Amino acid sequence: MNLLKEDLLDPSFRITPLLEEQGHYQSEIETLKKVSRKAKRKYQSKRKPDAISKNYRRYERGEPVRLLAIEKALLQLKDCVEGGRRLVDKDEFEQCVLDAVSMEFSDEEIQHEAEMFRKRLGEGLSTAYCAFGLRKSNRSWFIDSSGKAWLDMETRITES
Repeated sequence: MNLLKEDLLDPSFRITPLLEEQGHYQSEIETLKKVSRKAKRKYQSKRKPDAISKNYRRYERGEPVRLLAIEKALLQLKDCVEGGRRLVDKDEFEQCVLDAVSMEFSDEEIQHEAEMFRKRLGEGLSTAYCAFGLRKSNRSWFIDSSGKAWLDMETRITES
């Protein structure tokens, strides 16, 4: 839970929300990818500093796939609430976020680390659910009798 709090509060790796210019947005993502590759090389170097796990967590927090998943999921959740949707198909929602995040990466980048891509996307979705106020303990997502997973927007915890 502490790691999740660190992720939500860490201002060092954030994508500027709702950028108007597509070119600026793309350049910010490219910069983020370069920073992530540099952090990965530093983490994997033979001369490791003392705080290896802290560097690894910092590298993972700055991973572009994860950050984009958080941003896209939060925007989609906000749209669902503003649109008055009470129940959202969880699988359809996650596929929509996957498609939106995948558009920002080339096929080569996705296939190079396919397993880690899915893992980081899942971590981004989990962080977005928590940041939006959806909690498993409140049954914010559940599986109905037919086996279909749903997100219940009415169980959302809002800070007032």
